[in-house]
Amino acid sequence: MPKISSGSSSGPKTHHIADKMFKSAMQVKENAVALLQNFVDPALTAKINFDGLTLDDTAYIAKRFKAHYADVVYRTTWKEEDAEIFIALLWEHKSQPSLHIYLQHLNYMTSIWTLYLWSIFWNLPICRNRKLRN
Repeated sequence: MPKISSGSSSGPKTHHIADKMFKSAMQVKENAVALLQNFVDPALTAKINFDGLTLDDTAYIAKRFKAHYADVVYRTTWKEEDAEIFIALLWEHKSQPSLHIYLQHLNYMTSIWTLYLWSIFWNLPICRNRKLRN
């Protein structure tokens, strides 16, 4: 049975019950690891340092997308490299298919990179974009 996080009363407000459920469940490290290990390519997850997985509490979603997205971001490293990586678990709900979904995801990724650049004086992280398995 998944564990549920108590969440933070000072964090960003979510308006949809599905957002709250997703954020509560995925903020528990064990649940996030289980999701990744069961739905992401095993060749990729074998390279992730799950012991170093730490929750990143930064809000990366632009205000205009808050009604459509919920996210949980973890930081860790690759097992064989000392390069920091971000693992973003992005929950999206739409009432109909979107023709511009890739632009929305690109906007989300650039938000993470921009905040990261400001925080480490312009050193770009190694980022690898992977799709979940069907």
